[in-house]
Amino acid sequence: MWNKVDIKIYLVHVTKDREKAVVVWLSSYEGPLVRVFDSVEVINSFYQGLFGKPAPEYVNVTRNLFWKEIEKLQEQDNGLREYDFREIRKSLV
Repeated sequence: MWNKVDIKIYLVHVTKDREKAVVVWLSSYEGPLVRVFDSVEVINSFYQGLFGKPAPEYVNVTRNLFWKEIEKLQEQDNGLREYDFREIRKSLV
């Protein structure tokens, strides 16, 4: 069965001196996956391990802009609309 996957990686500036990488994985076959990583190095290793190639370019955003992006994606994806973001919100404080 054909499975369309859209992966977005955001570099969220949590504070002036701290940033976290967030992967938003949307799939036409499975539910969405959202994970927070503490460093760019960890996300690069994760992506390389899954796909055998470097991670795509990150989208640099502030925390507020990140949540606006999520709201836009939720309008397009029913699974993401139902996703529980409580742990993600805690991680981005």
